Amino acid sequence: MQAATVVNTLHAAGVTITATPDGTIQARPVSAITGELAYLIRTNKPALLDYLRQQAANDPGHADDQADAADPDRWNWPHSDAANSAEIAVMVARAALFAQRGLPHDWSSALVDKLLKRDREGDDRRACLECLHLTGRTCGSWRQAGIGGAQLPAELTAKLQRCPAFQPAPLAIEKGVPPSTVTAAPAAEKAAARAKTTSSNAKTAEETALMAVRLARFAGLGLDQAAAAKMTNGLLARDRKADRKHCCAECERLSSRHTCAPLKRALGGGRVSDSMLTTLHQCRYFKSAPLATKEGATP
Repeated sequence: MQAATVVNTLHAAGVTITATPDGTIQARPVSAITGELAYLIRTNKPALLDYLRQQAANDPGHADDQADAADPDRWNWPHSDAANSAEIAVMVARAALFAQRGLPHDWSSALVDKLLKRDREGDDRRACLECLHLTGRTCGSWRQAGIGGAQLPAELTAKLQRCPAFQPAPLAIEKGVPPSTVTAAPAAEKAAARAKTTSSNAKTAEETALMAVRLARFAGLGLDQAAAAKMTNGLLARDRKADRKHCCAECERLSSRHTCAPLKRALGGGRVSDSMLTTLHQCRYFKSAPLATKEGATP
């Protein structure tokens, strides 16, 4: 069978093949490859490789494809506003650092974008949230920094400024390792270890009572029944794992209109997004809303 006929047969079955530089053939999607199609590719491999290479050589866009493969960032910054690979690695690592320091996701995303712009403009100012000396909202070198005390206002920690005491906190970027996996892997391992210790899904009387009052609170905030039930079950799993994360829907500072006063003071926008409302995260401003559980049940 001629190579072109094999290729057309594969296309008719929804399979696309490409030749790799090391002389193998990649077929996608794997789920569409039957035993007969695999046999067809295997028995015609030399002819298929020659055919695919000839097609690629005659393709006007082939040179561009090769250049893109050699330099994935050739269309990114500084050639355009798109972030390049190095910038993306730093952005992901910064987001991980800010999450560890209790910054809500929306705030973290805004600050990460702000720092990217700063870096590109050559601005030498820094934010306290980038500093090694910051713990929570406490500055460990406040005297050297020349400020009035160790406790910092929330808005100051995200403000760009020049500080004589600044020392950059290490970012979890490792060579050859996607930054997003550096901090995620240990957390996943811990969660898996905790899950193994849970031997029963049966709810206690206290858990049942707590779930009921949580459902009532979430309904009062305007969550639909399905979303409230899903969130309540998620919080039960969190409590059993002793996870310290919370969602905005549990917080006393959240108003019935889904606004957060600390958020408004820090960034000028106090509206909490629907996704953030039910997403578990760490927040330095969190204060648990009182829950009216029945007598004998302790939240």
